[in-house]
Amino acid sequence: MKTAIVSFSVAGASLGKKILSFLLNDSDEKFNGSLEIEAVTTNERAEDILPRLKVPLSEWVGMKFACCDLIIFIGACGIAVRKIAPYIADKKTDPAVIVIDDTGKNVISLLSGHLGGANEWTSYIAEKIGANPVIT
Repeated sequence: MKTAIVSFSVAGASLGKKILSFLLNDSDEKFNGSLEIEAVTTNERAEDILPRLKVPLSEWVGMKFACCDLIIFIGACGIAVRKIAPYIADKKTDPAVIVIDDTGKNVISLLSGHLGGANEWTSYIAEKIGANPVIT
């Protein structure tokens, strides 16, 4: 399973690192050891927490949309919507996309909830970080 996490603030990068850690720890049990994950930040003040993104965010999202099963945005929902919009094609092929506010209070299933598994991921991550799962 290929997963990508992107954050936009120092708090978001800290949360991203926490999520990265428990996903990697659970990888053998939940993913049969077949988890590939990348976690990055766009915030230069968070470079000591997660690697800083080296390409424009739109380009990175396009690359991840083509190869990932799950994309996690940690920040404003509007950023995620604007960045994924050009790449949305079909509910049978789009990756699961979830958004988490950088305070870690809400985990939102944004795209590919049922077929892509975003609803399940939302519940799983919300439970792990003590957040409110938002599934519509």
